[in-house]
Amino acid sequence: MKNRFLAPDLSALPAPHVIEDLDYETLVGERVDELSTRFPAWDVGSLETDPLKVNQEVEAYFELMTRGRVNDASKAVLITHAVGSDLDAIGARFATSRLTDEPDADYRERILLALEAFASAGPAGAYRYHAKAAHSQVKDVGLSVPRPGAVLVAVLSREGDGTPSAEVVSAVRSRLNDDAIRPLTVAITVKPAIVTPYRVKVLLHIPAGPDPQELVSAARANLETITSNRHSVGAPVNLSALIAAAHVSNVQSVVIAEPTRDLVPNADQVFWCEGFDISYEVLA
Repeated sequence: MKNRFLAPDLSALPAPHVIEDLDYETLVGERVDELSTRFPAWDVGSLETDPLKVNQEVEAYFELMTRGRVNDASKAVLITHAVGSDLDAIGARFATSRLTDEPDADYRERILLALEAFASAGPAGAYRYHAKAAHSQVKDVGLSVPRPGAVLVAVLSREGDGTPSAEVVSAVRSRLNDDAIRPLTVAITVKPAIVTPYRVKVLLHIPAGPDPQELVSAARANLETITSNRHSVGAPVNLSALIAAAHVSNVQSVVIAEPTRDLVPNADQVFWCEGFDISYEVLA
């Protein structure tokens, strides 16, 4: 199911021009150069103890603070950078309040979905928005249409392997079936997502020289990231992605033993990585 409003990948957006890259030494240098231009007789700018040089250093410091404050103020009104109460203010524009203990990243994602909420829970994005707004422990939902006029909502939790509690499922069910949200002609079924565990077992071929334990640690960190990112309803886990994650710098090759094939889920299924078995072989 596609969203009508495609939320951008905020991490892929270029840095906004309004936010400056600031450097104290650059500011001091620009001030000293300008002073030398306006006052040619002043030729002791290289002396750190010269009163005019010290004055420019002090002024540059306060300029840095002022321009840094402008940067902070600019970030406060950008959804890509706003945090805390600044992000709360942005959410208020979309009638989207922060849930109890909701992290900034999750709240930011819900704000981006808020446009979908202006419709009843018909578009896919509206179902996602209202499901996530129902309870702070909702990490993701899977949506499918088993038959005309019916929608199946599979709920994934933030806790443990993702299996939601009865409380979380009930909260989502209650919100999606609210008369002000549910389309009249749609029957909505809310259930826990089916969590299927798996392990990642890889062998690293390492040339002589690099510290094997450092490479194993780096591979583990990458694998933890990729498997965490794929822990969402309906997300496949591809062998190529796991191999690429384990193939860190200085690793010559990677042999994967588990899983033995791409993991392709159903619409209500999620794959949960139980752990990693990472071994290595130092090549002669």
